[in-house]
This record gives sequence, structure tokens and C-alpha cells, in this order.
Amino acid sequence: MLSQKAIIEFQKIYQEELGTEISIEEASERAEKFLRLFKMIYQPIPDKWLEEKTDK
Repeated sequence: MLSQKAIIEFQKIYQEELGTEISIEEASERAEKFLRLFKMIYQPIPDKWLEEKTDK
């Protein structure tokens, strides 16, 4: 769970980047979804895969 400060910061960034104001509840939900997505896609590259791709 994110802190209130983090949610408000996300809300401000969202407003600045997209020009759309969202509620604290929506900012909380969107920030949590964003973090879950980031955790899913941000994984270390396996050494074996990296070696195979850089040798070619």
C-alpha cells in the first residue's frame, strides 16, 4: 500500500503529464496498478540469455 504522500505525488504527475485531474481514490488505484505492472516487467536479464544474444 502506498503512502498518502506517494499517492498525491502520483496524482500531481498524472495531472501534469496527461492534463486530467483524478481523485485520490483513482490515483491510488492507478498507482498500485502501475507498480504491479512495473514489477512484472522489470526483471533481471538472465546471464545465459544475455550471453547468447551478445555473442551473435
